[in-house]
Amino acid sequence: MRRENLFFILFFFIILISRSIAKVSTTTELVIGNFVVHHFYTGSILLIFFFLFIYTLPRKKYDLFKTLSFSIIFAMIIDEITFVLIAGGDTYSQYWSIVSLIGTFVLMIPIFLLRKEIIKLIL
Repeated sequence: MRRENLFFILFFFIILISRSIAKVSTTTELVIGNFVVHHFYTGSILLIFFFLFIYTLPRKKYDLFKTLSFSIIFAMIIDEITFVLIAGGDTYSQYWSIVSLIGTFVLMIPIFLLRKEIIKLIL
């Protein structure tokens, strides 16, 4: 399987898994003090970290690791970006709001269309 397709398939399934866990779990939030740590924030921090250190890894040896890591990170960010930035990011019902769901789907489209360029950038 080509790297860009593996990237998108894993990206898509991570979003499905994340949404599924949120649907069946009673405790889906990590709270530190009064701050809810959404996976959008975690993914953003990981994205910065990986971009700082990704080029120190040998090219061919870690290509699969890079592909899998970035697909998970992008999924964490895309899954919650509209929830946090547009829908309010406060409640379970906002996570499942039509704005959050459509926003996630709409943001998946450019990831799909640009998957080859994303892979070129990270490899």
